[in-house]
Amino acid sequence: MVTQNLTSSTSTKLKFDAIGIEQLEDVLRERITEFLQSRSKVNGRIRKGSYDWLSSETGISTSYLQQFNKDKRSISIHHLNTLACHFSVRYAIVNFPPNK
Repeated sequence: MVTQNLTSSTSTKLKFDAIGIEQLEDVLRERITEFLQSRSKVNGRIRKGSYDWLSSETGISTSYLQQFNKDKRSISIHHLNTLACHFSVRYAIVNFPPNK
């Protein structure tokens, strides 16, 4: 993962894991894949990451997560933000007005 820097008008460097929707989707797919391959101790038991577990933690349906991760489905900005918060992904998306 490459962290990108943006410089604001006050010359403060802001660090982001993704800039734009496409990069954000790519980073989130990487994080979901890492989550599915991970193992964590929960209530004294070793538990492997699963779509069901991620769904219960994020409130996003299992089938929606599976289809998004397999790049078969677009995802709403609300769900992108939910996943980004869950995985601590910092991102920037800018909506510029059309040129006239």
